[in-house]
Amino acid sequence: MLIIGDVHGYYDSYLNLIQGKISSVQVGDFGFNYDCLSGVDPDNHKIIGGNHDNYDIIGNCPNYLGDFGMANVGGVEFFFVRGERSVDAHIRTEGRNWWRNEELDMSMAYKAIEAYADAKPDIVISHGCPAEMVPFFVTNSMKNAPSRTAQMLDAMWSSHRPRLWVFGHHHNTETMVVGNTTFRCLNELETMEI
Repeated sequence: MLIIGDVHGYYDSYLNLIQGKISSVQVGDFGFNYDCLSGVDPDNHKIIGGNHDNYDIIGNCPNYLGDFGMANVGGVEFFFVRGERSVDAHIRTEGRNWWRNEELDMSMAYKAIEAYADAKPDIVISHGCPAEMVPFFVTNSMKNAPSRTAQMLDAMWSSHRPRLWVFGHHHNTETMVVGNTTFRCLNELETMEI
């Protein structure tokens, strides 16, 4: 399975990356339009919501995984979590390029933490990373303050340490091993195979 970093509306580049691939998961910040996915197999090519996604329509896209949970794509089982905070929300327009529900609300965050603790996954794919890991991957100092999502992911990591945790959001190519967990940050349109 191919894992793809933030797309940010570079839809043609995304389509080129998945061409000939059996399965893929994109880590969020796909963009605000999902029309390019109309001919993409929704069973084998999935996307996760980030903070630069259109939450008015993404739920109608069959390629969208949802808020959180266990998934199996291309025979690879993993736990996924959507969302993060836009540090530039103050210069964006709600409903056009920013959505208030870009992060899970507290009620959903607690449900996600519980589902994660029950699942004890070997692999996690999310848009952001645990708050404890942010300083090692951050490339924009405005992202240093832990978001609600980063704190939720921190609670997950505290309850269970997976073997692999892949994410985007920080636009960085970086790998760090902490204990038995390999954290892999993917840059924009960067890929890795698992």
